[in-house]
Amino acid sequence: MNRRTILIAAALMAVAGMEAGAQDKKGAISEEMLKEIRTGYQGTPSDKAIRNAINTTAITVLAANEERAAMIDTHFSDMVKTKGRTDQKSSGRCWLFTGLNVLRSKVIEERGLGDFTFSQNYVFFYDQLEKANLFLQGVIDT
Repeated sequence: MNRRTILIAAALMAVAGMEAGAQDKKGAISEEMLKEIRTGYQGTPSDKAIRNAINTTAITVLAANEERAAMIDTHFSDMVKTKGRTDQKSSGRCWLFTGLNVLRSKVIEERGLGDFTFSQNYVFFYDQLEKANLFLQGVIDT
């Protein structure tokens, strides 16, 4: 292993707070691996610079792979027609608003309606009613 890999492994161990008792688990860091990590660190200026970078940089930044990120295709091949959006106001029902907005566009087009909105509260009520019914049925079955 090169020094950078060894230093990153050591930093990840420190972050994870691994204890000696966890070494018997499958896939855990062994004594041999710890020994290799300790002997691989030479304390050179470049080792210290890498250690400082690891200590002061978020793991999400260290683990980022810019080459892979550049390969992500952000092109959408299918466009969904919409007739505006409705605001859920952080209610946690984005799934419901999204579905109703897609349906709304189709209904406006087919029925020749102007400004039209489905009732999210109506659909949400029946969603909750069905969830409660499922829960109660589970209680009955148990």
